[in-house]
Amino acid sequence: MLEIMIAMVISAIVLSFIGMSLISAARINRLSESRNTASNLAEQKIESLRRYSFGDIASGSDTVDGFIREWTIQDNMGKPRIKKLELVGKWSDSKNNEHRVTYNTIFYNNAYPYK
Repeated sequence: MLEIMIAMVISAIVLSFIGMSLISAARINRLSESRNTASNLAEQKIESLRRYSFGDIASGSDTVDGFIREWTIQDNMGKPRIKKLELVGKWSDSKNNEHRVTYNTIFYNNAYPYK
């Protein structure tokens, strides 16, 4: 009888560790999916900004499916044909923890485009 009780306690401990591992894996999977979505939305915004004429590129923000995208354009003084972009994608998880991805790139105004 004692051996059965010991086996049950050990089994309960092992099963609780397995359960905690499954919960952690689900959280990590959700975070990974959200990070992937935020990255895709950030890249889409950068590509849409690239289609603007150089003079029309400006800072701004929007929200898509609960993901906030904020982009800041900085004119590079001393180099009038270059603008720096920083785009931050933010979202909150189920516990209201804020997460973010940040992208930086440069827009270049080609004064002599190829024909």
